[in-house]
Amino acid sequence: MKKLDYFLIVIYIVISIGFAFFLIIPNGEYNKKYVEIKIDNKEYMKIDLPQKTKKTIVVDNKYGKNVIVIENDSVQVIEADCFNQIDVLEGKKDKVGDIIACLPHKLIIEIKGEKRNNEVDDVSY
Repeated sequence: MKKLDYFLIVIYIVISIGFAFFLIIPNGEYNKKYVEIKIDNKEYMKIDLPQKTKKTIVVDNKYGKNVIVIENDSVQVIEADCFNQIDVLEGKKDKVGDIIACLPHKLIIEIKGEKRNNEVDDVSY
């Protein structure tokens, strides 16, 4: 390989690391985090995070049963009577934007946050 090939490889690696750095930056600019539980695309419940005590929520409706645990700064489904158990296998979620979904039961659990400031950012500008 020639010197130019090595130079291009190094440039590609530096650019890749730069993009990865911006994807890994934590999204901690929220003054309030909460869990929103929806059933059949209708809001069922909102719970503020972090919870000081372990909170267990049993959702039992015409679609099926799910047991949701909210503890500290995370949420997880520990039990469901759906056939594929994907929501149980998801494990704990704790970042804003994380979603746990149980499609057979039409259940969506999402961690949401409210921004600290309402200034114009690059996206909305």
